Amino acid sequence: TQLTYVIYTSGSTGKPKGVLIEHGTVVNLINAQSSFFNVNSDDKILQFSNYSFDASVEQMYLALLNGATLVLITEDLILNGEEFENYLNKNNVTHLHATPSFLENLNPDNFKSLKRVIAGGDICKKELADKWKNKVAFYNEYGPTETTVTSIEYKDFGENEFNISLPIGKPLSNIRIHIVNSENEICPVGIAGELCISGDCLARGYLN
Repeated sequence: TQLTYVIYTSGSTGKPKGVLIEHGTVVNLINAQSSFFNVNSDDKILQFSNYSFDASVEQMYLALLNGATLVLITEDLILNGEEFENYLNKNNVTHLHATPSFLENLNPDNFKSLKRVIAGGDICKKELADKWKNKVAFYNEYGPTETTVTSIEYKDFGENEFNISLPIGKPLSNIRIHIVNSENEICPVGIAGELCISGDCLARGYLN
């Protein structure tokens, strides 16, 4: 399919690389997330992430391709906890997708309209999910830039069976996950290995 955007990531190398993302993988992402989150035209989705980060792609197109409202916000408001809360309440934001470290500083009781909260970009502690339990639908998502924002996701049902952190969950629609050893053989259940992702999420490659 046609190229949609190029976004730069340093990954673990520290050297920025331009990742080539195609139209079809963005469409697959939004179709999968729209269904998983049950997004509709009544939703008001905050564009929390700056457009230089790939999480903004999910936030923008999840709103625009569902006829929902995309709510923009300034960095100053994000950095001021009380003003951030007031802004979300004033605009009746229903969908908040942010990093676990940011979410840890929020008080769930102060938000009137939120329906779902999504943590992404770092390890999500069990305590964070417990904090939002019975107030919103809480999700933990994972995905490198090269797999079009999000490729694996978990919905927390508040069962508290995890000791330290939430799992990253299962692959989105049309995506496959394999955990392999150094010989590229599938690891048995419970054995650590390398996470390999395939399917309708992979970038075309790197620029140049």
